[in-house]
Amino acid sequence: MTRGMTLILGLLLGAAACVVLLRYVPELGERVIARDAGGDRETAHGVPAEDDEHAASADDDDDEDEDEDEDAGEVVWRDGRRVVVLGAASLALAGIEIAPVAEADPRPAFRVVGEVVDLAAFLAAHETALGAREHAAAHAETVQAIATRLKDLRALSARNQVGAAREIARLEIEHRRAQAEQVALRQTAQSLEAMLRATWGAALVDAASSPGVPGALLSAAGSALVVFSTDSADLPSGLRVGTGRHDEAAVDAHLVGPAPAVAATANTPSWYARVSGPRFRKGMRVDVWFTTPGRQRDGVFVPAGAVAWHAGRQWVFVAHGDEAFERRALDPLWRVGDGFVSATLPAGTMLVVQGAQALLAEEFRGAIPDEDDD
Repeated sequence: MTRGMTLILGLLLGAAACVVLLRYVPELGERVIARDAGGDRETAHGVPAEDDEHAASADDDDDEDEDEDEDAGEVVWRDGRRVVVLGAASLALAGIEIAPVAEADPRPAFRVVGEVVDLAAFLAAHETALGAREHAAAHAETVQAIATRLKDLRALSARNQVGAAREIARLEIEHRRAQAEQVALRQTAQSLEAMLRATWGAALVDAASSPGVPGALLSAAGSALVVFSTDSADLPSGLRVGTGRHDEAAVDAHLVGPAPAVAATANTPSWYARVSGPRFRKGMRVDVWFTTPGRQRDGVFVPAGAVAWHAGRQWVFVAHGDEAFERRALDPLWRVGDGFVSATLPAGTMLVVQGAQALLAEEFRGAIPDEDDD
């Protein structure tokens, strides 16, 4: 082949190569541009690869975490106070409610939980003990009659009356037997009486034994007996008993007297109250309202929902504005109905009355190590 033919063939091959390059360069250019823009990972026609989707999702999660961190609570110092600061979203999520506290009633109505005891069982045991006592008393009269007859016969024997010796011997045997039986009956009656008083209390036994109003009230049809405990030795008054947490639905009750302390309330006085009504059945838990003249307390009333428990103590959160809350100890403190009386807070103090425990958890949330820190 001549040099001219070789040159022409080379030109033709070069033109064909240019056509091929012009056809496929746009696609190649897109791949290169995408590779350069996205780093080392290649995409086809600008569509992200699977790993790029995960990266984009992770970026979104990071943005959400940043939003949550911005709204999450933090503990800061303001004007020398250590306060918990919450954002609006966190406040709504925790259900925080704020309200001022007011002065407590100096003679408040206390509410405790009582239980309806088996009055029929007590009356049956009382009847048994009473019957044993009456039986022992009747037998004592029999013993006394035998002793009197024996004394008369001995007097006749001393005057040499005929036939008295044999009757005396018989009565002496009968008298000894009757005396032994009397001792057994008296011991049985005393044991039943002691057991009755230990189980049910002297006040209830004496009330049931009374021939007057107390005994008649206990034995009346529809009567129920309620036992409850208080944290004061003062005599409860103005008793009302109900089956709900609202005093309006309660009925008047009659105080019977002190009840024996049980293991669960060994350190607090217990009392019996008599109430009427078919809805009071044995074993039922009831609410008992009462007042005590000696329990006057000066202070503010703190609802139970405002109290948070930590390290064996009771705390409340005082609100400084709408989003800052200061934790304060609540001492001294007295339980009153559905809340407490505190002498350490002035009236009008803005308290968190709902969500205090959630605020306590938020305060110590920073002390819990994050899994991401491992």
